[in-house]
Amino acid sequence: FMLGSAFLQPAIRMTLPILAESISNSKPDPIYITLDAEGVLYVNQSKIAFNQFVAAFNALYHPGSDQNVVVRADQEVTYQRFMEVVFILKKQGVEDIGLEHDVKAR
Repeated sequence: FMLGSAFLQPAIRMTLPILAESISNSKPDPIYITLDAEGVLYVNQSKIAFNQFVAAFNALYHPGSDQNVVVRADQEVTYQRFMEVVFILKKQGVEDIGLEHDVKAR
């Protein structure tokens, strides 16, 4: 947890080291895999041919990172197609797959 404020002045004056690039502690953006009602596949917002899925996914995925992968599938998508996508993701080293859904109104 880090808190910063423009109102506080540091008690100790110093010159901080300068690095070539910033060090980021933030998580990478999640990768969204979407199957629409016709079974068309998207990686994030890009429409992808199924035979190009692995290459498109691997261009974005960083194995060993805590990058989230979320699968969104229209309810009309066949279970077969859905499981093919999940199987491919597992083969690429994805350990945890998020499943996006809507919540039924009460």
